[in-house]
Amino acid sequence: MLVKLLPHYYMSSATAFYYDGSNNLIEVDRYMSPEANRLNPKYPLKIVARSVLYCFRYEDGRLVQSAGLPGPSVSKDPAFSCGQLKAGEHSLERYRYNANGTLRAMLNYYGEGDADASDSQRKPGGGGYGSIWLPERLPSGEQARVELHFNAKDELTNLSTTFLEFAAADAQPSYAARGDAGGSMLEYRFPGSPVPLSVIDKGFAAIGSYPRVRIFPHRSGMTVSEVFDAGSRKPRQRQWRSLDLNRQEMYGGNGKLIRVVQYGAAPQDAYEEDLKGYAESGVLKVTPTTTGYASYRVYDYDTAGKERLTFVCWQHDVPSNKPLRHFPWWTPDPTPKRSREEALIYGMKNVANRCGTPDGKMVVQGLAAIDSYMAKTYGYDVEKLSYGEAR
Repeated sequence: MLVKLLPHYYMSSATAFYYDGSNNLIEVDRYMSPEANRLNPKYPLKIVARSVLYCFRYEDGRLVQSAGLPGPSVSKDPAFSCGQLKAGEHSLERYRYNANGTLRAMLNYYGEGDADASDSQRKPGGGGYGSIWLPERLPSGEQARVELHFNAKDELTNLSTTFLEFAAADAQPSYAARGDAGGSMLEYRFPGSPVPLSVIDKGFAAIGSYPRVRIFPHRSGMTVSEVFDAGSRKPRQRQWRSLDLNRQEMYGGNGKLIRVVQYGAAPQDAYEEDLKGYAESGVLKVTPTTTGYASYRVYDYDTAGKERLTFVCWQHDVPSNKPLRHFPWWTPDPTPKRSREEALIYGMKNVANRCGTPDGKMVVQGLAAIDSYMAKTYGYDVEKLSYGEAR
């Protein structure tokens, strides 16, 4: 095929296009001529006689699989043919269509050793990512789209979309207001049982059949994560996060709130907390810590939804064996004033972090012991929220 054209010129390569009986392009190959190195023998090229550049497969006249677009050649094995393509061994794209012929899904499968795949995705089978187009439209007029990732077993690990009405049956009325900024992202993660890739069919209608975590930005600037059990449209747990987990809400099977663990100060425009009310009623007898490493409060709720403060943290002055901060804390502080440096040094030497019942009876002391107690007793920040990751 590759022949000498003129005495001093050689054809370096040729591209061949192959079609099926319906005139569909199915394979593109490149053929290299070893004679190309005669022009520059000092720095010879690595000649591959034949490379398969692109592969295409069709069903009912529609393109359903391609490989090599974009990227390196599909294979440099002289005996390779496009019929040998396998997901996991080669990078490829697969396409799904709606009944009217419009594109519904494009799935990209990683091949072994892909340069753009993470270490976990290079494992046998590869996994991949994709885009699913929904029939709905965004406010901008663009067609709504879902981006997703899946593992080597064709199981969803997470998905995201700017279409905030996605899986509307999961949306809780109290938190329907998302972030105010445009382009807010709604995300789902699937930390529990595997979710088959077939869930993308019928507009993700079956997504409620699986354990899942629904994540969205709240207008307060915090991120809300709602944990759903399989088959339930009411969350079992809701978490509010900034840099830390600031609030963890637990719900019963009937969807009613049964417990709240709060950490740090309550931000504006997110959720309310009335510690002063508990102090005025005589339930709270210590000045609670609302900032810093040990600043937990626990609220329990009865069947009627009535709230009760059951656990609180405070700073304790060890030499005097009294709480460090005066009580009630909204009145002028009678204790001697210290500079910031003096207060820091005094706190390091003489102040302990304690947590217990609101009357000040100590249950646990010390940062490590308190964190361990919160995790074991209240399940605080122990929920697995994403695929392959445990908190």
